[in-house]
Amino acid sequence: MKIKYIKYIKYILKTFGFSVVSVILVLFVLGYAYLHQTGVVGEAEMYVVQRVIDGDTIYVTKTGDLDEKNIVKVRLLGINAPEIKHQGNDVEECFGNESKDFLAKLVLGKKVRLESDTQTQDIYKRELRFVYLGETQINTFMLESGMAYKLFIPPNRKYELEFDKALEYAKSNLYGVWTYCYLDDKRAK
Repeated sequence: MKIKYIKYIKYILKTFGFSVVSVILVLFVLGYAYLHQTGVVGEAEMYVVQRVIDGDTIYVTKTGDLDEKNIVKVRLLGINAPEIKHQGNDVEECFGNESKDFLAKLVLGKKVRLESDTQTQDIYKRELRFVYLGETQINTFMLESGMAYKLFIPPNRKYELEFDKALEYAKSNLYGVWTYCYLDDKRAK
């Protein structure tokens, strides 16, 4: 990959000499090469959702990877869905099953794109990500639909203002948990 960009730079310098235009073109090529290598531009890696644990946790594999050893547990950033009873958890909160079912209908078996923030893993070794189905960010959609609460844990703060708007939308329209569940002050904020 780097050799390809070096060839472009040599070509630009040979063709245009060391003029201002050639320096700008070289900087552009170097910037594009850097962005491409860091994943900011270029084709995003796609994943398939294999399993939905609850309203904020899924298992994914890279598209085309059928090896079960490569399944990755992903915790959706910025939200906290009501808890459901499952292995290791005896607590079931209001609207937990509805939240899980809603997320499953959205993403189970579908190709998604993942985006990270500052911290990429939590203490449970789950990958912390924003999940996209096409252009729709599922994390925000879950919040906007009243299927989850807002939860930002520093240093991860990307999209917090958008999440605030989504939360207000769900609350003002009495969607999901904002209709059916009693909320204590801590969860409602």
